[in-house]
Amino acid sequence: MWLKILIIFLIVLMLLSLSGTLYTLFRFPNDSKAMVYLLTVRICLAVLIVCLLMYGYFSGQLNMAAPWSGHY
Repeated sequence: MWLKILIIFLIVLMLLSLSGTLYTLFRFPNDSKAMVYLLTVRICLAVLIVCLLMYGYFSGQLNMAAPWSGHY
């Protein structure tokens, strides 16, 4: 259960980073250093989310329950 909560928390952090980048883009259009930093944060969060999803799937904590997967 903690894994699902952690993944949702990281997705929320990713959305906050995305909104921060959008704010920086409109507020300070010439400040590319801040946008690059926020993009780096977002990429790191995405990699961490994918790693946690793979860990959860291979450890059995997360399972595939999509209708097209054939495992109901």
